[in-house]
Amino acid sequence: YKLCPLYADDFEFGSGPPSISGFSREPCAPVNSDNEVLVSCVILDNGAITEALIHYSIDDGEYNTVTMTSEDDSVFTGVIPLSNDITVNYYITATDDGADQSEPKTSVYPYDIEYDQLGFIVTDNLFISDVQYTPWPSGNTRYEGCVLTVDGIVTADTAQYNSGYSSYALQDGEGPWGGLIFDTEEMVEVTRGDHVTITGLVTDYDPDWLFKFGGNTRLINAQVSDVSQVDEQGPYMVTCEDIYQTADEVESYEGVLLKLNNVTVSAVNDFDWSITDGTGFEALIDDDMANFNADNFMGTLVEGQELDHVMGIFNYSFGTYKIQIRDVADLGQTVGIDDDVKVNPYEYALHDNFPNPFNPETQIRFSIGSQEDV
Repeated sequence: YKLCPLYADDFEFGSGPPSISGFSREPCAPVNSDNEVLVSCVILDNGAITEALIHYSIDDGEYNTVTMTSEDDSVFTGVIPLSNDITVNYYITATDDGADQSEPKTSVYPYDIEYDQLGFIVTDNLFISDVQYTPWPSGNTRYEGCVLTVDGIVTADTAQYNSGYSSYALQDGEGPWGGLIFDTEEMVEVTRGDHVTITGLVTDYDPDWLFKFGGNTRLINAQVSDVSQVDEQGPYMVTCEDIYQTADEVESYEGVLLKLNNVTVSAVNDFDWSITDGTGFEALIDDDMANFNADNFMGTLVEGQELDHVMGIFNYSFGTYKIQIRDVADLGQTVGIDDDVKVNPYEYALHDNFPNPFNPETQIRFSIGSQEDV
């Protein structure tokens, strides 16, 4: 059973810190001809808001503050001044008058500024790495909710759009932060090696398919234009140590075409496969982007099967990072069977559950540093 409010009047705010929501900025992706960015949000409280501030830093310098003002008691706005080719990080604070409380209280948005902040780059040339990169542990894009245009070389094409993941991927360079997953409202015929320009909405969330797409920076409902054939994008070489679930830079490979050499299938899981290599760490491969033949072949994989390489698009879905196999060639050749696979996760870790703990069934992935009771 649950209580489902339908209208704003169904809520009556009691005592407590202010509520900050409804964030926006204009322009969302400023260019060098822009002199300022207007930041807006909705701030609600049972009393009066005595102070609302934007705290902003330019090029990782000291934080400055600008005051936010309101004309209707709920929507507050403030202006960040700009100059050319700068990087801006910022967050918002709001303080109330302490009505029905022992003292005034302050809220911060985002609520943990060591974990996440808002931000943007002032530039006339926005690259995929600008959209993907974040200095914060949250992994959230700095361009959430912005309509942007980027270009690159297609690495997952119409075959992957017709797969269970229903998405494409492209890159504008080799290596970390250089890849991006995107989708279109209707199927578009593109091929790996096509250079394309895409325009769409950037988001880390999907309210309809959160368990599937949530946490993966994507450009959705894209318009595809300027299609021309160039050379295919080569893969970026990594090891399992680079892309295991809690690796330091694992977020940087999201959307990138990756390749690992000399891997062994260490586990056949319910929905994916674990692999390991000479580092002793484990990573995941999956068939959500696989074509028919690759999907069938992956169904024959067994524990201990040694492959000369695996390759595919790295993404985050269903609560874990994984390499999405596209076709049979991504799996390389079987070179043997290891009946005694040695894996040491080197760490204790408890990963996010999916779909969610309120479903009749939920999965929780964990690792432990040695054999012991759980």
